[in-house]
Order: sequence, then structure tokens, then C-alpha cells
Amino acid sequence: MKNIGVGNVLKHNGYVNLFVKGADIDFMDTDIVLMRNGFLRENIYDEESFLWWEDYVKENKVNWWGPSDKEVMEKFKEKILSVEKGKPFFAVMFTCDLHARMGKLYKNPFFDSDEEIIKSTINNINDFVDWFKKQEWYENTTLIVLADHRKMDNHNKKENEKLYNA
Repeated sequence: MKNIGVGNVLKHNGYVNLFVKGADIDFMDTDIVLMRNGFLRENIYDEESFLWWEDYVKENKVNWWGPSDKEVMEKFKEKILSVEKGKPFFAVMFTCDLHARMGKLYKNPFFDSDEEIIKSTINNINDFVDWFKKQEWYENTTLIVLADHRKMDNHNKKENEKLYNA
């Protein structure tokens, strides 16, 4: 029996599946997984959707995944609003600002401290929720916010820790 993911079920039922990521879509074969699960390549957006990012990395020699979450969220809103009016959609966004503590292998180039990152993330989420509530489809849409690990730089590597979503 073939595995059928939620993206395939939704696509079969007329949904437009969107994915916006603030990093390389090829990392960990994310693009392949998405396309096998009901997402069309033309509805998958990553760092290449931010035309300035490649030049920024070269000029500043940064070791970071992609644009700031604020910009990723703006792109996410733009792509949601581009869906044909009245058409159902399934939209997923992956952000990176909270993904590592400052001073480690990766240093977020948009902030000077972990506290700034956390404050910005809270503001970004609040702004997104405020925007979401103003949309005509708000009453008929579910918003889910998940984390892929418990805290910045914690990837649940300790044996006694279990997978956790906020």
C-alpha cells in the first residue's frame, strides 16, 4: 500500500499546497519530500525567492541559512494571498531565526543577541496572527504553530529527552 500524506489528500481535494522556507529547499531533501506529498515545485519557495540573499552571503561572508524570519513571513503572506480567491489552501512556513544560539557555529547575522532574536520572533508571530485574523478566510482556517525542537540549539540529543513541539 502506498503511503498517502496530508498534502496528497488535500491536493486530491482541490487544495493549493504552498511551502515557504527561509533556507535552502534542497537541504535534507525537503523539496523531494514535498513533491512526493502533493506540493508542486512552482509552489515551493526558499532562499532563492529572496533575490538579494545570494549576494548578501558573498559580500558579508555569513554562515547562515537564509533571510530573516520577518522577510520569510512577508513572503508567506504574499504567497497565501496569491492563491485564487475562494480556493482552499494548505500553507506551511519554515523559519530559521531561532534555530541556533549566538556564538555557536552559526551566527544569525540579523541580531546581536539571543534576546533580540526571541523578542523579534514573538513580534513576528504576533504580527502574523494579527494579519491572519484580518483575512476573509480567517473563520474557516486553522493556524498551527510548531517548533522542531524545545529551545534554541537543542536538538533533543539527550537520551532522556523526547520529541517536543511547543
